[in-house]
Amino acid sequence: MGKTSDIWKYFSKSNSENSAKCLICDKNLACNKGSTKGLWDHFKSMHEKEYCQFMNQEEVIMNQIESDLTSKIEVELAQYKAEKRIDIDGDIFLWWRQNGCKFNTLTRIAQMLHCIPSTSVSSERLFSKAGIIYSNDLRNRLSGKMVQKILIIKGNLNEVELAPLIDNEEEDVEEIDSDDE
Repeated sequence: MGKTSDIWKYFSKSNSENSAKCLICDKNLACNKGSTKGLWDHFKSMHEKEYCQFMNQEEVIMNQIESDLTSKIEVELAQYKAEKRIDIDGDIFLWWRQNGCKFNTLTRIAQMLHCIPSTSVSSERLFSKAGIIYSNDLRNRLSGKMVQKILIIKGNLNEVELAPLIDNEEEDVEEIDSDDE
């Protein structure tokens, strides 16, 4: 069974499953193929006050989740920094296999950001970007470490999800004339 939309807090499904009744204004609306886009449109346009309250609640929840994730990452990072460093000749992959379970979030971030390109095309792109950075007259004073950081950021910027994906439903919902009128 799929995820239930939050809109159903404000609507009830009718027996036919193709329509829904607004719990605020008692209007019946059609739900084509289970789409809730029209219900959201009705809720937003006809019940603006309730819609704003709902969106504020959602924003508070999302801020709390974001804050929890940030603090979780900060705690893991502090624990990681407190760990004893491995020897210069030590096997970093073995260390991560043994200790990665302590740092679940950091492990996932590290795997995404520090993956090794498996094709020569990726390597060529990396060398090309490095050449562009080094040949730029405005960046002629950059240290090797700074160029390395720039390359890591540029190479992984498209891999990092900067915002949550929004599920767009394109189905329209039409009003159904109520028998009560």
